[in-house]
Amino acid sequence: MRLYRDAVVFEPNRLNRAFTPNVPAIHVALGRIDDVSVKAAFLTSIITLKLSSPAGSLRLRCWRASSVAAQIEAVKHASSDIP
Repeated sequence: MRLYRDAVVFEPNRLNRAFTPNVPAIHVALGRIDDVSVKAAFLTSIITLKLSSPAGSLRLRCWRASSVAAQIEAVKHASSDIP
């Protein structure tokens, strides 16, 4: 995951690319994220981004999901304070 001031980008890691080649990176503008939640699961937890778009939501498995979700929320709130 790469987190920018205005977007978050999810990219498959090396292991995932080895098993699922052709999976593109997913770019999500922070302004389109209405909510971030985490659901505990076996080994890796699941992050759900509720989006203000026709897609509705995006669910991803992620190591350290609670930390990742907190980072997304922090940058989202910080960027909303910038005029």
